[in-house]
Amino acid sequence: MRFLCVSDIHGHADELRDVIEASQAQFSWDKLICCGDLFFPGPKPLETWRLLIEHQALVTQGLQDR
Repeated sequence: MRFLCVSDIHGHADELRDVIEASQAQFSWDKLICCGDLFFPGPKPLETWRLLIEHQALVTQGLQDR
Protein backbone atom coordinates (compact mmCIF):
# COMPACT_ATOMS: atom_id res chain seq x y z
CA MET A 1 0.00 0.00 0.00
CA ARG A 2 1.30 3.45 -0.94
CA PHE A 3 0.55 6.63 1.00
CA LEU A 4 0.52 10.30 0.13
CA CYS A 5 1.32 12.33 3.27
CA VAL A 6 0.72 16.08 3.37
CA SER A 7 0.52 18.67 6.11
CA ASP A 8 0.02 22.40 6.65
CA ILE A 9 -2.58 22.79 3.91
CA HIS A 10 -4.11 25.81 5.70
CA GLY A 11 -7.22 25.87 3.51
CA HIS A 12 -5.41 26.05 0.17
CA ALA A 13 -7.78 23.70 -1.65
CA ASP A 14 -6.58 24.53 -5.16
CA GLU A 15 -2.99 23.69 -4.29
CA LEU A 16 -4.07 20.51 -2.50
CA ARG A 17 -6.04 19.45 -5.58
CA ASP A 18 -2.96 20.05 -7.76
CA VAL A 19 -0.79 17.93 -5.46
CA ILE A 20 -3.38 15.14 -5.34
CA GLU A 21 -3.77 15.03 -9.12
CA ALA A 22 -0.05 15.24 -9.91
CA SER A 23 0.99 12.69 -7.32
CA GLN A 24 -1.78 10.24 -8.23
CA ALA A 25 -0.72 10.38 -11.88
CA GLN A 26 2.95 9.90 -11.04
CA PHE A 27 2.89 7.54 -8.05
CA SER A 28 -0.60 5.99 -7.89
CA TRP A 29 -0.98 6.08 -4.09
CA ASP A 30 -3.71 4.24 -2.17
CA LYS A 31 -4.35 6.39 0.91
CA LEU A 32 -4.13 10.12 1.64
CA ILE A 33 -2.83 11.07 5.10
CA CYS A 34 -3.00 14.68 6.32
CA CYS A 35 -0.88 15.61 9.31
CA GLY A 36 -2.52 18.70 10.78
CA ASP A 37 -3.06 22.39 10.11
CA LEU A 38 -5.67 21.62 7.51
CA PHE A 39 -8.10 24.52 7.26
CA PHE A 40 -7.16 27.78 8.98
CA PRO A 41 -6.01 30.37 8.23
CA GLY A 42 -6.73 29.91 4.58
CA PRO A 43 -8.84 30.97 1.63
CA LYS A 44 -10.97 27.83 1.09
CA PRO A 45 -11.41 25.77 4.27
CA LEU A 46 -14.75 24.22 3.25
CA GLU A 47 -13.49 23.20 -0.19
CA THR A 48 -10.41 21.72 1.47
CA TRP A 49 -12.66 19.68 3.78
CA ARG A 50 -14.66 18.42 0.80
CA LEU A 51 -11.50 17.29 -0.99
CA LEU A 52 -10.33 15.38 2.08
CA ILE A 53 -13.74 13.70 2.41
CA GLU A 54 -13.81 12.87 -1.30
CA HIS A 55 -10.46 11.08 -0.97
CA GLN A 56 -11.34 9.46 2.37
CA ALA A 57 -8.25 11.01 3.95
CA LEU A 58 -6.94 10.00 7.34
CA VAL A 59 -6.37 13.25 9.23
CA THR A 60 -4.77 14.38 12.48
CA GLN A 61 -5.39 17.61 14.34
CA GLY A 62 -2.77 20.35 14.17
CA LEU A 63 -2.29 23.48 16.27
CA GLN A 64 -4.37 25.64 13.89
CA ASP A 65 -7.21 23.09 13.87
CA ARG A 66 -8.11 23.48 17.56
